[in-house]
Amino acid sequence: MELQGTISDAGVVYLPRELRESLGKHVRLLPDSLAAIIYGADTPLEEVRESVNILLQDIELRIKSSKNAAASAQKRKQ
Repeated sequence: MELQGTISDAGVVYLPRELRESLGKHVRLLPDSLAAIIYGADTPLEEVRESVNILLQDIELRIKSSKNAAASAQKRKQ
């Protein structure tokens, strides 16, 4: 599932209810220059790592599906 949030001009992030309920009121952020991981403040890092690995697998599947769809569309044009 892919959720969207918004950031106000004041820098306040709105997170969908499903995410707020899952993470709780206190969270930690682990950012780099392109993305960030947000997780419940009490979540053990081992569990965060497992969750990130699942997310990476999902990203890989989405990339593969996107490439396959593009290749199929290209074949139909020929």
